[in-house]
Amino acid sequence: MSDALPELIDSHAHLEGPEFDGDRADCLARARAAGVGEIINIGASGDIDSARRAVALAETDPALWATVGIHPHEAGRADESWWQVLRELGRHPRVVAIGETGLDYFYRHSTPEQQRQVFAGQLELARALDLPVVCHIRDAHEDARALVAEHRAVDHGCLIHCFTGTPEDADAWAAMGCYLSFSGIVTFRGARSEPLREAARRVPWPTPPRWWPGSEGCRWPSWPREPPQMPGLSSP
Repeated sequence: MSDALPELIDSHAHLEGPEFDGDRADCLARARAAGVGEIINIGASGDIDSARRAVALAETDPALWATVGIHPHEAGRADESWWQVLRELGRHPRVVAIGETGLDYFYRHSTPEQQRQVFAGQLELARALDLPVVCHIRDAHEDARALVAEHRAVDHGCLIHCFTGTPEDADAWAAMGCYLSFSGIVTFRGARSEPLREAARRVPWPTPPRWWPGSEGCRWPSWPREPPQMPGLSSP
């Protein structure tokens, strides 16, 4: 049996930001040396220029991809010019999803109503373009599920990024057919992180959805065929 690690996909990076202009090439080289084969840069950090930068970066390297979106923190700033950029860039061949979008009722940098309107608009855009959505949801799972269901986002793929809800929230998202990602928060010590670890235990490992490579018309980079073995978190 080979000891070689499977090629990894970093599905949520922010290397398009100007803070990486001085050492981006070094960062990419270190990622490749560590076994990361492809990287999806999230074009939704701050203003709409983030989307432009993510797409421009993806054009420079066949191992780089992009998403485009409006983060819930910025929902109150989004105007028609932002939407025009999303509609144009969403059709770019290096764009694999809309996002990250969603609802964040913890920080509330934009009002809940502004966030809901902008989230709904991006769900509709993703539907029109037949693209999956990458969702940032914090302290707003019930409202977010209602919008995801209303706009039938699961039909073309819906990922709940950096999940931090309850085990019951995880069950509800999985029952809808959504995918969940867990970040390093799941490894934090102490009882406060135990509900998140329980959520990770309960979510089934997915099989590749139709919008992963290997299916006709897909534009998302490859999905690992076998889940990694994580002590205390592996599926039963």
